[in-house]
Amino acid sequence: MNTSQQQRGSFAFLGLIILATIFIFLAWWVRSPNFPLRQQNPEGTATEDKLIEAGVKYRIEITDKGFVPGVVTARPYDSVIFINRDSKPHWPVSGDLDNKRACEAFGQGRELAAGEGYAVVFHEEDECAFHDQLNEAFSAGTIFIQKK
Repeated sequence: MNTSQQQRGSFAFLGLIILATIFIFLAWWVRSPNFPLRQQNPEGTATEDKLIEAGVKYRIEITDKGFVPGVVTARPYDSVIFINRDSKPHWPVSGDLDNKRACEAFGQGRELAAGEGYAVVFHEEDECAFHDQLNEAFSAGTIFIQKK
């Protein structure tokens, strides 16, 4: 066997090792929980949906006088529904006017026209202040999320 044939054989063997390494890595990655196309715990989602469905639904109405009620005590997976009963738009957002006691789960909400509403579901214990982003003189409130 001449030298060029030996070199080709060595390169072919090296190529096979590289391909095998790539194949092993891809097989490991596809089976890992962080694989982007893997469904994330479909049983957990169904269980969470059942917990939310079984949870208590609290209603906070936004009137021309403010948030009614101004304080709600809920449990994880309960829903807090904001409904605008005023003729003016309102935008309930997490946090007090100093941007303290904000909750990531609450998010930034959205502007509500008269008669509109949206729900917020909390998943863990927390204390969330809220206020009207469109009217700082408007009343503020607090949602306490407590376990038993």
